[in-house]
Amino acid sequence: MNHEALFGVWALQSANFEFQDGGGAIDIYGPGPTGRAIFAPEFRMIVLITANGRKSPETPEETAAAFGSMLAYSGVFRFSEPGTIVTDVDISWFPAWVGTQQVRHVDVEGDHLTIRSDPQAHPAFDQRVGVAWLRWTRDASTAPD
Repeated sequence: MNHEALFGVWALQSANFEFQDGGGAIDIYGPGPTGRAIFAPEFRMIVLITANGRKSPETPEETAAAFGSMLAYSGVFRFSEPGTIVTDVDISWFPAWVGTQQVRHVDVEGDHLTIRSDPQAHPAFDQRVGVAWLRWTRDASTAPD
């Protein structure tokens, strides 16, 4: 994969999590999630994903639910091998990720990006292990020349 093909702004199309214990797959953030991923030529990335239909919380329980219906993290990334990036996380919605290295497998075909995680425990699903599949399309205004 040409490294430059990853650079730019990407809009989320779908987010699925396939459980490794035979529990099938689910839409992580329900139908129609929203999100952006930005991969800069300076090798800094940020991703923000939210469930569709979120509302402003009015109670502590609703506030907790709002934070449970999103994902956000940022850090410096590098290509460890073709099609694999490693991000050194320096800020995250999930504090346990700060200081960790998040490995993702990326595939860019034209204006489509697929990101796959290694099997990992997911904090929203009682630490059940699975693989996340995120599918994105390029924001046309940021396409490389």
